[in-house]
Amino acid sequence: MLPGAYHLADVVQGVLTRVEITDYQSLKRAAVPLGRFTVVTGPSNSGKSAVIRALRLLAFNARGTSYIRTGATSCKVVAGGEGWVAGIVRSVTRGKDAYRLANGGDPQTYTKLAGSVPDDITKALQLEDLNFAGQLDSPYLLTEAGTGIARTLGELTNVSMVFRAAGEAGRLRKGLAQELKAAQARLKALAAQAEQYRGIGERRRAVIQAEELAEAAREKAARLTRLRTLAARVRAEQAAAEQARRALNDRELPSLKRAEEMAARLARLRELLADRDQAASDVVVYRDRVRDAERAEQEAHGAVHDALAAAGQCPMCGQVVA
Repeated sequence: MLPGAYHLADVVQGVLTRVEITDYQSLKRAAVPLGRFTVVTGPSNSGKSAVIRALRLLAFNARGTSYIRTGATSCKVVAGGEGWVAGIVRSVTRGKDAYRLANGGDPQTYTKLAGSVPDDITKALQLEDLNFAGQLDSPYLLTEAGTGIARTLGELTNVSMVFRAAGEAGRLRKGLAQELKAAQARLKALAAQAEQYRGIGERRRAVIQAEELAEAAREKAARLTRLRTLAARVRAEQAAAEQARRALNDRELPSLKRAEEMAARLARLRELLADRDQAASDVVVYRDRVRDAERAEQEAHGAVHDALAAAGQCPMCGQVVA
């Protein structure tokens, strides 16, 4: 039977997957599954030719009613694929013949055809004389040229799809090979860029060491300033001591206690003078170290700047270095 609830606008053309035959010649009811290449076999008078004739009735609207099974008033042939079906009903009584086409909605019915086949049915079935062969016809494909046989077999077995897939795979392989080559070139370029930063760690450590030396030099300079201040105070104390000594020559000797205090003060002054002399010596040494540290710092900064300028960009902050 033709199913209901089909719509003509949604017809899906494609490979036939089944045919159902009712009351046609010796076939009371038969359902035959179909593939891309279907062979019907069986003993003589088993209905093989009836299946072919029934399909021809559906495809070409064969005239007459003699093929309607004896005792039946009509015959019906229905064929379809995935989601669609087309059929014909041939009745002994005139006026009841009809084609029907259905696919997902209300079935479309065609009547008063005058022996013709509706275009929608022809487009849906896609059956021509080439699709049928009788017992006395030449063997299928054997009379065709080699290219025709290859093309037909390719369509029947989906080999053409395999060839297309192989071609597409080849194109993808070439594309991936080009991408791999580009990636390798990029990797080589990145390796060359990384080579420029090979010694940057040592240079950074040299800069840190130079900064530490500079900080030490600044501390020594501050200490030197303090020592100079102390030296000025010592000189002032010495001048005061000398003045006190001259005053002693003009006066009576002070008490022993006062003299001991002055001696202790003089000893302290002498210690301060010794510290001043040592500090002055340290100043000379540290001044030389400061100059050496400044030169090392300038050389390290220059090396870092040259490396960053060669790289074009600082790897830490991302700033462009010219």
